[in-house]
Amino acid sequence: MKVSSSRLIPVKGISPGALMVEALSSLINRISLKNFCSPRFFIDYVVNPEAGFGAARNSLFSKDGLSVLNSYRNHAKKYGEALSRLTGAYSG
Repeated sequence: MKVSSSRLIPVKGISPGALMVEALSSLINRISLKNFCSPRFFIDYVVNPEAGFGAARNSLFSKDGLSVLNSYRNHAKKYGEALSRLTGAYSG
């Protein structure tokens, strides 16, 4: 049995397995606040590098806000995978 390590304090998903699921932007907000940083800092300096976007500010978020991530499939998939690795959660 492989034990995963986590670099962040994970949070439980809201209603896992339910018909309605939590938006990725909501999960990012909750994880960042649980780990004592702002969502913007968390995206720019924690999630972006892990997702392969680098630490530079992502104009996608400064222009349209975090909620755009919920409908931007390429970024959403990479962010979900990065969050899974960072928190030790399985995104299977």
